Amino acid sequence: MADYVMRLQNRDGSYIGEIPFYELQGEFRMNEPDEIRFKTSSANLKTYVDPVTQLKEGLTEVNLLRNGNSIFLGPIWDITVSSEAHVMTIMAQDVSSYLGQRYIMADTKFTKKRFAYAAWKLIQDTQALTYGDLGITLGQDAPTSPTGSFSFTKKSGTSILKALDKLSAGTTGFDWEINPSRQLMLYYPRIQIPSLITLEYPTVIKRYSVQGMGKYVANSVFAKGANKEISNVYSDAASQQLFGLRQYVASDSSIKSKTKLDAYARSVLNLRKNPRLIPQLTLDVEKMNPFEGDVGYGWLINTIIDDGWVQFNGIMRCSGYQLTLGKHGNETFVLYINDTREIEDTSS
Repeated sequence: MADYVMRLQNRDGSYIGEIPFYELQGEFRMNEPDEIRFKTSSANLKTYVDPVTQLKEGLTEVNLLRNGNSIFLGPIWDITVSSEAHVMTIMAQDVSSYLGQRYIMADTKFTKKRFAYAAWKLIQDTQALTYGDLGITLGQDAPTSPTGSFSFTKKSGTSILKALDKLSAGTTGFDWEINPSRQLMLYYPRIQIPSLITLEYPTVIKRYSVQGMGKYVANSVFAKGANKEISNVYSDAASQQLFGLRQYVASDSSIKSKTKLDAYARSVLNLRKNPRLIPQLTLDVEKMNPFEGDVGYGWLINTIIDDGWVQFNGIMRCSGYQLTLGKHGNETFVLYINDTREIEDTSS
């Protein structure tokens, strides 16, 4: 059983105190903010901190430690208080969520620059503004990431978080996170770690849910780019025979080259020619625990489900997990896995 501690701190990192909590649940993913939700008793909170001055939405940060190691750091965004139940329900997201409240404030052009370089440059620019420092540093660069020429305009109203999402998407993209040390970590190529792990129901997988999205299928695809450029039409005969004709028009206004636009259209076809699968797996933590290094972001995992209703056997990629902490500190993990085709997801 793991030991969890909830610390509160100010934005500058100065310590406030530790508070009791229960019913904690959180999602931990690459390429987007992590989020945790939990409850604390408002009746005896004053024993630990001053709830009026030291527990403030949009101001106080949460540092969640597991066995002494920080696994989450970020601002509290929402606090809901119930006078009858004497309970505070709290939602926090990691440091990267600040970037959803920061916008590109000047026309910014990148000429033959790395996409990963642009991501860090936009963060540097917003941190250079008055009162803009978020304490984010560059922990790991992606020096081999692809280059391109692209721009962002002030009038587009693009947040830094949205720009990060755009820069990291598609075949030229990368994986990223801002860890609890406030370091931006960039990964190119995307994390793909072959493993010898086999997750099978009903052994390591205790429960599962699988959503198959048939409407996602497209087997005749072309793409629109910048300056009204369009690609060739690409088709998959096997998919058309099975599902009938399913047409799709992809779009990416940042692509100016016909060659790159054709490559983009082909990658979208490869991604969408079969139904999309969205599995969620509840793990037996005695056999598999993400915080113990048993499985991690980008791991390629052989997944087997055969129970009479669902038959699935294939290699899937770990994209994150959900943690639920029980009353007595017992952990439950739901593993999020994706079709490996989505490593190069360029669909709009």
